[in-house]
Amino acid sequence: MTGTAPAELTRQPFLDDCLIGVWDAYCLIAQGVENITLQDIKAYTDLYDEHLSIWQIDAIMGLDRERQKEWQTQSQG
Repeated sequence: MTGTAPAELTRQPFLDDCLIGVWDAYCLIAQGVENITLQDIKAYTDLYDEHLSIWQIDAIMGLDRERQKEWQTQSQG
């Protein structure tokens, strides 16, 4: 450990407070799955007794699409 933050961490975008819950949900749902399905999101909401709005579900699915694109790009490079 150097005591300095890696460059990747210093370039991360700032998340508004309203997006932190979506990011946290995405991170939990994405653990151990190749791609997130609506069934995965439903299981998350049932397990954590949390209601997600349509825009939050869309955001989680969109984040996962971008993750898939990045994986494909990295595997081709």
